[in-house]
Amino acid sequence: MRSRRLLLTAILIVTLVGSAIAWTGTSAAININITAGGGGDGKIVSEIIPIGETFSIARGNAQKISGVELYKITLSDAQLSNLIRVNIAFLNPNDVGKVLNSPNSFIQMQVYYPGTGEEEVTLDYDGTKVLPDTGTRASAFMSREVGDITLLPSVIGQTTLYILASINTPAGPPPGQQDQLTELKFYIDIRL
Repeated sequence: MRSRRLLLTAILIVTLVGSAIAWTGTSAAININITAGGGGDGKIVSEIIPIGETFSIARGNAQKISGVELYKITLSDAQLSNLIRVNIAFLNPNDVGKVLNSPNSFIQMQVYYPGTGEEEVTLDYDGTKVLPDTGTRASAFMSREVGDITLLPSVIGQTTLYILASINTPAGPPPGQQDQLTELKFYIDIRL
């Protein structure tokens, strides 16, 4: 009789311990749903349009810096505009030396966004008035030595961004050279 009670007690203990372990396992399970940033389908970017038209910016008295509109980026959600990073690289680095005539020349890439103000530019592409993003990482320089850059827009709440480029030299903008920017091929990649 005593062995039977011990056996039943042992079975009861094993059953309770097993139930407790099963309960602990199910109650400790956490389900976290992780989705990609962006719109309902998880896209960060709705569209990237290569443009390749020229623009000009008045700086100072009469000096003009001309350049090229490279890309129009349409984001799926305006909340992503200051969270993305825009990676740009040369696809034909051998041609950079032909375009940058001076070894001191460089290409300034900058993020612009729709708006009006003192430094506004009217785009040839669609007539939109845009402003430069003045964030510390929203502009970068490409050269013969630097073939890839990352731009980090700082502007908040924009669904449309533009990437504009201009060839510069320390002595000022080289006249007539901006049109050669369209001879270069760029790779663009946008990520969170």
